[in-house]
Amino acid sequence: MELPKVYTTEQVAQMLGYSQISVRDMCRLGKIPCNKRGSRYVVTEQQFHEYLVGKPYEPKGKKQK
Repeated sequence: MELPKVYTTEQVAQMLGYSQISVRDMCRLGKIPCNKRGSRYVVTEQQFHEYLVGKPYEPKGKKQK
């Protein structure tokens, strides 16, 4: 089984042309799909693609009203 490719917030920021702080804030607010590893956010290749195509994102554990 192959592990998914993951990007750091710094890598995502470079690819999107945003600041790293903006990407971290967007992850924290649930605007960019991501996973938290300790105190850091990481974005899988699939999550990044879903963000780019505008697929709605619902963070784990949060139900839509």
